[in-house]
Amino acid sequence: MVVFSNRLATSYGPSLFRFLNMWCLHDGFLMCVKEAWNKQDVASGLLRLAIRLKRTKLALRAWNKNVFGRVDVNIRALEERLDFLENQLQSGFSEELEDDFVATKTEINIWEKREASRLGQIAKKKWLTEGDQNSKFFHSVINQRRTKGHINKMVLDDGRVLNTAEEVHEESMDFFR
Repeated sequence: MVVFSNRLATSYGPSLFRFLNMWCLHDGFLMCVKEAWNKQDVASGLLRLAIRLKRTKLALRAWNKNVFGRVDVNIRALEERLDFLENQLQSGFSEELEDDFVATKTEINIWEKREASRLGQIAKKKWLTEGDQNSKFFHSVINQRRTKGHINKMVLDDGRVLNTAEEVHEESMDFFR
């Protein structure tokens, strides 16, 4: 008896290895790479290079899973801890709680930077492959550039600060006359 399935296979081979820039910012990254790269092997030439690359890839995958795990889950857990500490501080102040609150807030900032780095890498990849089809990303980049190029105050050489758009406009017109 022969059974034939018309379904497409869901597995297309091993998952691709993608290097994440956020790894470089972690203290243990270089040590992980050095340990994997410097292990002894008996091969030479290109075979030795291939073995080292594969070993480093496997080490980085395991290291990423152990050190970073799911970044979004870590951020969520830290935010819950921050809420708990904030409630504790509101009910009664203590130096220890405040120190823990500040440390947790700092750690959240670090994890959010990692997540932003990871998402930025993914967005750049999407931008390269999808171009204008990725319109949400496209428009967010345009809006970001638009706000970056906006002048909302001006400090003159004599130290005066112009805060309103009218003052900036008038001074600019006087300067270029």
